[in-house]
Amino acid sequence: MKWLTKKTNWLVFIFCLFLNWFILRPILLPDTFFLAHDSTWLVRLQQFDKAISLGQFPPQLAPDMAYGYGYPLFKYYAPLFTFLSWLIFKLIGDYALSTTLAVFLANLIGSWGMFLLGKKIYGFWGGLVAVTAFGLLPFRALDIYVRAAFAELLAINLFPFWLHYFLSFARDKFSKKTIIGFILTSLGLLLAHNLYLIILAFVSPLFLIFFLTNLPGKKKALALLGAGFLTFLLASWFWLPALLGLGEVGVLGEAVKTNFSDNFVYLKQLWNWPWGFGGSAPGLADGMSFKIGKVHLLLAALGVLAAFLRKKNRYLVMMLLALVFFSLLLTLPWSSLIWENLPFLRTIQFPWRFLGLATPIIALLSGGIVLVDLKSFRPELKKITPLTSLLAIFLLFYFNLKYFVPQDLVLSAKEELLDRETIYQSAQNIAEYYPTKVERRPEKKPNWPLSFSGNQDAQVVAETPYKIIFRLNEKGQVAINRFYFPGWRLNWENETIPISPEPETGKIQFQAEETGEYQLSFGPTKWDRLAYGLSFLGFIILVIVIIF
Repeated sequence: MKWLTKKTNWLVFIFCLFLNWFILRPILLPDTFFLAHDSTWLVRLQQFDKAISLGQFPPQLAPDMAYGYGYPLFKYYAPLFTFLSWLIFKLIGDYALSTTLAVFLANLIGSWGMFLLGKKIYGFWGGLVAVTAFGLLPFRALDIYVRAAFAELLAINLFPFWLHYFLSFARDKFSKKTIIGFILTSLGLLLAHNLYLIILAFVSPLFLIFFLTNLPGKKKALALLGAGFLTFLLASWFWLPALLGLGEVGVLGEAVKTNFSDNFVYLKQLWNWPWGFGGSAPGLADGMSFKIGKVHLLLAALGVLAAFLRKKNRYLVMMLLALVFFSLLLTLPWSSLIWENLPFLRTIQFPWRFLGLATPIIALLSGGIVLVDLKSFRPELKKITPLTSLLAIFLLFYFNLKYFVPQDLVLSAKEELLDRETIYQSAQNIAEYYPTKVERRPEKKPNWPLSFSGNQDAQVVAETPYKIIFRLNEKGQVAINRFYFPGWRLNWENETIPISPEPETGKIQFQAEETGEYQLSFGPTKWDRLAYGLSFLGFIILVIVIIF
């Protein structure tokens, strides 16, 4: 079709803007946000910005969370969404709107990626149906307005782009553009959401089988290995310190406390279930809906049937179907044996998280509706594809747009969600990042950074969240109101003083053998520096690949 030109792509891009404006229309306002399961995103952004303004880049400790004791959230939580929010915040200066615009940008990236992917498999109209189905997935409404799981949402939005480049890698002619696209989208997934990576890792054998059965040849296989290695090199600044420091915080212990068997989904819930803003509960007592979407399922079923009847991309559709069925199986009680025998799966906590993989593929398969060959029955219907696609798009809007609304709006977000006490207490909502030595969590902001076992005399010369300079006039045991964590160093006259965690509180403590001026400061460890160096090396290699 000659009219499918670059101008048409621009029209599709405008459609994607329109679609995502509709999805976020209730909250695309200045200083306006909403209440959800995770209402800490404005706090995260504010703390991220404050950490950078205090000279910590990349940030590791949230300076004011957990009452100012130094909460290591940013060292472990995938940083990409917060970083995107921060870039927007530096432009507009509104915490709430910056977060919402970051969601909008993530959705726009996902929409365009799904259009390119759908167009690659089904053509223009198939891509248009697929992008609409993807944008209006009920699970995406759940991630935005019920859970506020923005990092997971970003990973789901990056997945279509990644799959587009993966298929190009596997099936198309070898090209530098494909390699670079695959590296950048893989890097995005690595930095978007920790648990989505585990989900993708679990199904990666299916992707590998598909790649190998396309007879890639030695050159492509080596390029895939090289691209994977370079991706991990680029992401090592975050992942190497996070993995090496997992034992320093309670994230793994908190994850396995969740009983996965209480959070399986039942088949009837996948077909239809009342919409709600509650939580996940055992059995059928869930207060939120895990419906895939009736229109989505019907369109995908017709698209798959048409693909098999017309022998169009049948092998690819089989792989996508295998991904869908396997992912859905892992959400159901029938998979309990798998969950019980693969301990690392328990870190995902909630089996229904696999819907984050199954539902985008179902949206993609919905684009196959354009393969329904009506002209076989009546030749005059040979131009019916656009009308069929538009009808599918209308049905998707009509049945699913209603889910994209918040339960409660907050019209003065900065005042209500970023007051000092809310920031101090916000660590309780994401408590898995407390250092392991903290058995008794702080309940108020300390008035002074030091505490003593006796009546020592001291003066605080200077204090910031990441540095304290103080003068001791007497020897003795001293505790400092910061959580003990790798990166803290105590110096006295250019000599490093050993520090340790105080029992129960986990605060930094040391034995002062000398009087005089001491300096406690937080900075990168040797492993952090190694990780930063590896990522810089990866960046140099990427530049060389791009140029040459």
